[in-house]
Amino acid sequence: MQKIKEIEEIDKDKIEELLESLAKDRPIFHNEQDFQFELARKISENVDSNSNIIIRLEYFIGESSKDVSEQKDSKKTKRNRIYVDIMIIDNNKNEAIAIELKYKAKKIEFEYKNEWYSLKEQGARDFGCYYTFCDLKRIEKIVSNKENKEFCNLKNIDIIRGYVIFLTNDGHSYMEKTNPMTGIFKNYSLNENEDHKIIIKGEEPYEYWNKKDGKTIDYNKKVEEEYTSIKGKPPITFNKEHLGEWSKYSRIRKEEIKKLKDEIVYKLIFEVTSKNN
Repeated sequence: MQKIKEIEEIDKDKIEELLESLAKDRPIFHNEQDFQFELARKISENVDSNSNIIIRLEYFIGESSKDVSEQKDSKKTKRNRIYVDIMIIDNNKNEAIAIELKYKAKKIEFEYKNEWYSLKEQGARDFGCYYTFCDLKRIEKIVSNKENKEFCNLKNIDIIRGYVIFLTNDGHSYMEKTNPMTGIFKNYSLNENEDHKIIIKGEEPYEYWNKKDGKTIDYNKKVEEEYTSIKGKPPITFNKEHLGEWSKYSRIRKEEIKKLKDEIVYKLIFEVTSKNN
């Protein structure tokens, strides 16, 4: 792989190339932090040492000003601090690329290349989808948005591109059509359409879905006790349309996973640029 000399070289094709290279060494991960560390290391390994590009994890970008202003407890304020999983920064140009990651697993235990993997069943697939929408909204909000004072740590940095990367060995649960009356899958869905695309529309609020009668929850009223597990939050509205597509990240052959079928890990990538924001 050719070394990265300029931050502009890190586009969607390069992200795909980096993930393809990573999959050869790490076809599966123990958890999201493991994925985050390994991807950051892979990016760092492929950055030219003479460049001004640096990699940062859990990069603080600011606080939710509305929530913070309503809270007096410092511990609560801390929970509203906003971070980006991986930030790629060009210190010379004051430009950056932001990456948010999601890693969702189903239960599986096996040994691979002398390393034991014990992935737990994470479940809550509807919330896995919802928080992916949240990540995408955050990326959309900070890309080339210098005037956004909410993100106080980005005053001198121009986020030129952003990515949301979703990885899972539970692909069919996220890819295939799911009962719209189950959880919050009605609007927060990562199902493919007939063209194998995922289209998240802009200028259209995405809301939670009421499991009982199929009506959206009125956020201005107290949520009934039977819906408290939903933890209703305000709808998410995107400025522009976002397009995603599921593809294979890796396949672990069954001879490497004794008595189990081939394990396939799927990936989904959303790209946000100044052109589509």
